[in-house]
Order: sequence, then structure tokens, then C-alpha cells
Amino acid sequence: MRIHGRSAVAAVATGLATVMAWVAAAAASTPAAATQVIVGPSHWHQFDMSPTHNAVYHAAGAGVSWSLELKSQPLWLMVVKHTVYLGSLGGVVHAIDATTGQVRWRSRPTLAQDAWQLTYAQGRIYGGTGNSIFAMMKPGDWCRGTAMKGGFSLGVFALDPATGKTLWTLPTSCTTSVTAFHGGVLFAPDRHNWLRAIDPATGKLLWKVPDGGVDDVSYPAISHGVIYLNAGGPRPPGLRAFKLHAAAATPATKVWSYLDTDADNAPTVGDGVIMTTNCLPITSNGKEYMQDQMVGVSLAGKLLWSHTTQAGPRPFSYCAPDGTYAHGAFYVGSWETPYLYAFAATTGKILWRSRLQAHVGATNPVIAGGYAFVTTVNGYVDAVNLATGKIAGTKFLRPAVLGSPVLVDGTLFIPGWSGGSKQVNLGILVPGYVWAVPVRELLPAWPAG
Repeated sequence: MRIHGRSAVAAVATGLATVMAWVAAAAASTPAAATQVIVGPSHWHQFDMSPTHNAVYHAAGAGVSWSLELKSQPLWLMVVKHTVYLGSLGGVVHAIDATTGQVRWRSRPTLAQDAWQLTYAQGRIYGGTGNSIFAMMKPGDWCRGTAMKGGFSLGVFALDPATGKTLWTLPTSCTTSVTAFHGGVLFAPDRHNWLRAIDPATGKLLWKVPDGGVDDVSYPAISHGVIYLNAGGPRPPGLRAFKLHAAAATPATKVWSYLDTDADNAPTVGDGVIMTTNCLPITSNGKEYMQDQMVGVSLAGKLLWSHTTQAGPRPFSYCAPDGTYAHGAFYVGSWETPYLYAFAATTGKILWRSRLQAHVGATNPVIAGGYAFVTTVNGYVDAVNLATGKIAGTKFLRPAVLGSPVLVDGTLFIPGWSGGSKQVNLGILVPGYVWAVPVRELLPAWPAG
């Protein structure tokens, strides 16, 4: 997700002090009695579980219901085995019993403000850290705060999933938003030009290569031994492909760049196509505007199709969010309009657009059982029929911005936070939430298993 035109906020100084006081603070609502035991996948190797970003594991089930209140904004979550793990814009990693909603542990691996998207491999949790509050004060300032009084800030970490104990840390020179695991190696792109390979057992750096990004680099998508990254900034921006090698010590080889995108959204891979969303600049009456653009690129780096989803230009704000691939189509929403779009993967033909309760913000849907489950910035979860593009069911959680859902055993696990959709970088100042929502509350006929 790329944010344009951030301005300084008077509450920043208060927020920096507040986050230190909130390290171990969280309050849970009383969870409902569980009707089944949630069992997720045994690993979670990359953003949204796979390069399709369709975070679904055993979709059928009666589901469980609970909610949890946090003291800072949660980010993307993962469900591994019996536990929900998530980082936060507060630097705290949470482990929550997926069946009951009880907090198992909380950990702050570094002094950074942010603990970003997590991965799980070889019996460990991995993640990256950042200080996005500095980028809010000065656009592009992702590398400030590499070291803070009292300890380590920016970099990569590994945690024990049973206890939250920090196993190792690897300091970096800039915000490292996410990690990905492939072939026994941990990969970590940062927001200032470097893609790193790390020994997951020890945290030792194996190699690093320039990834071409300045200001913004996307979460990686790994498919068939290739890492795909979106890189924003003036190097120039674009989509990159890096070939990984069997020997862990051999640096990745850059095989192509498609230099006509400008966003840090994660590429989505399906049907031999890489779909990425883009901030398309437009100049009108001497002013710069933008439109959301969806681009389909071949595995060889050639443009296949492109579409814009806006009727007209708007002031620079947020790019369109990440997409999801399933059943021959890409599904993607919009920051500014209340629609979910379905595109044919190979041709880019718009199959339908569905009007939701509100725009989706930074989230992407999950696809299962003939439906797309999508969250909005005003607290709704919608189930959209894939055949018709019509809403088949909806549920209101609370006035909150909802994050991307994960579907396991008939349950939608959803993070969220209070405040407006443009407060993504003020997460230390707003309360957060996590919900477990049975799909049957949207679609009563959902199969039990």
C-alpha cells in the first residue's frame, strides 16, 4: 500500500511516548463458547499465505465466534495450526488462541513502532519492523530510527511461536515490511533498495542484492522459484522479477523489470499472469491527480492488459489495494470507490463490479465456495456471489476500518481499527480489534464440513 501526501500530525510526539507504555497492554472481550476446534495450516511462507493471496484453508465448517480488543492497530494476520498471529502499529506481536480468542502471549521483539506482516516456517515466526510514524512526518522517510536508545529498532526478527521469546534479530538500514520463506531461506526486502537472504535458523545474512526500490517496496510474491516485487520511487519504479537459485549462498539474479507501475502493492500471481495495482498519474489544469490502474504482466515481464477503475481523476491519496486470484480471475477493490472488481486473469476483461457497503481500503478478499468475502472501511463484511457479482450476505461488526480476512474452518478471522481509513500510520493512537466470524452469519447454508 502506498500513501501519497502525508502531513505531520500534532499528536506524533504523544504517540511516540504512548506506544512505549502500551507494550504489554491489551484487553480481551469474553469469548463465546467454541463449537469446534480451529486447525490452520502448518506453515505460512509468504504474504497472504501464497502468491495468489487467497488466504483460505479448509473453507467449510460451522465456525467459531469471538472478538478481541487491542491497544494499537493490528496489521495483516496469519492462522497457523491453532493460533492467530499478528503484528501491530505499536510494535507488539500477538498470539491468540484461534478457537477461543484468548491471548496466549504478547511480545515486542524490537523498539520499532511497527511489527509488520508475519511468516511461519520451520517452527519459527519471522517478521520485519519499521517506524512508519517518521514516514508520516516526512514522506519517504522509512529509514529513520535504525537505532533507538536502549536497543535495536529496524530489521528482521525470529520468535518462538510457543512463548514469543525472541530467537534472533538482524538489524537493517531501513524499514523491512515483510519476510518470505522459500527453499530453506528467509527473504526480506527493505524500503531502500535491498533484497536480503537470511539463514532462518541463525539470522545470519547470506547475501543481499539491489532491488531497485526507493521509498516503497512491496511484499514479495514467490512462485516457481521467482520473487516478484513492486518497487516505488525514482529508480525508476516498477515490477521486478528475481530468479532464486538452489544454492542458498548464491545471490538471486534479476531477470526482468516492467517499469510502468508506481505502487508498493504486492503482486498477485495466477494463470501465468502477474496482476499488480498501480498509481496512474494524471495532469489536469496544471495539477497532478491519480487513478487506480490494474495491470496484467506475463511471467516474461510483458504487458498483457491494463484497466483503470475510476470514472475520473482525484487528488493524490492511496493506490488501489492488493488483489486476489482464484478460478481464472483476479478480484480487487478500491480505496476511493465502493466497488469490488472481477477481471479475467488472461485477458483483463472486466467480468463484473459489485457495489459494497463502502470502499475496501487496503484489503483484498478471500475466495471460497463460490463467494468473495470482502471487508470495508465502515465495519461491514460482504459475501459477493462470484457468478453474478451480487451481494449475497453481509454482517456489520462495528464502526471500524477492517483489514484483510483469512478463512479457516468456516471462520473469517479479521483485524480492524477505529478511526478513518487514512489513519493507517497512526496505529499507535487508535484502538484495534480482531474478530472471528462464522461464515454462516453471512451465509446460513454454508457447509459444516
